[in-house]
Amino acid sequence: MLSFKDKKVLIISPHPDDEVIGCGGLISKIKENGGKVYVLFLTNGDTNDFSAVGKSTSRQRNNEIEKVAKFLKFDDYEIAFEGNSYHLRLDKVPQIEIISKIETIKLTKHERI
Repeated sequence: MLSFKDKKVLIISPHPDDEVIGCGGLISKIKENGGKVYVLFLTNGDTNDFSAVGKSTSRQRNNEIEKVAKFLKFDDYEIAFEGNSYHLRLDKVPQIEIISKIETIKLTKHERI
């Protein structure tokens, strides 16, 4: 059995909610076992959805991220490319920019991942 005690895990999520869909169970297991979880959201912006209004703004999605981060007890998170010019256009961002964000992420003031 893999031990997550004192381990740091970085979850890279293309968009908000992908971290829960893809890794929600893993995030819970890591936190239950004393590990740290950091999430890098690559993009966030306005999006059409199935709500009564039919649209969510980036501000609403940021609020949702904050609620999920508290619920799942993320140690920290960051949004790499915020705004509609990036959101749902990740395939247009040069790979060098994405790789650079991942390699230089600083989610807390005290430690690097």
